[in-house]
Amino acid sequence: MRIFITGATGYIGQRVMARVLNQGHEIHALCRRQPDGELFNNPRVKIFKGDVVNFKTVSDAIADCDQAYHIAAYSRTWAKDVKIFFVVQFDRPYDSLNGWQGRKRVSHVSRLSGDSLGVAAQYDVKAGDVIQMKIGISYTNVENARAKLQREVGAWNFDTIKNESKATWNDWLGNIKV
Repeated sequence: MRIFITGATGYIGQRVMARVLNQGHEIHALCRRQPDGELFNNPRVKIFKGDVVNFKTVSDAIADCDQAYHIAAYSRTWAKDVKIFFVVQFDRPYDSLNGWQGRKRVSHVSRLSGDSLGVAAQYDVKAGDVIQMKIGISYTNVENARAKLQREVGAWNFDTIKNESKATWNDWLGNIKV
């Protein structure tokens, strides 16, 4: 069986590709850029460079395929005015927190809210000093960002958090039947 996959270079797309290949199928993978990695070097994978919004590219890639898995997301068409709420926690106090809102700079703040803003924590560091931070994000509100930070980012060790996240994703993706 030959299967067409969009979004093959993404996290979920690569897991779906691995399952499809393990089942002995061929893949036509639509990729915006030249992919790298072992999966894409498999002789049963044919790469089609292009974008999901290009009808000809998609038509060429899906030709002679028995099934299609559309995993890609083209967010520019629906994510024009996205608000992202975030909460940051540092492993040690900062000397000052500065920021900006639009073109206006602000100094020594403890909190900022609104559109088009950013923050910069200032530290007096010496060679070898390590400063860690955790970030919780939400597309709905700051309370959800804070809850996600507390619930999902418990450890200060990056590898621990990465491995926990990977295990969670793999558990969820293990439920997909291809």
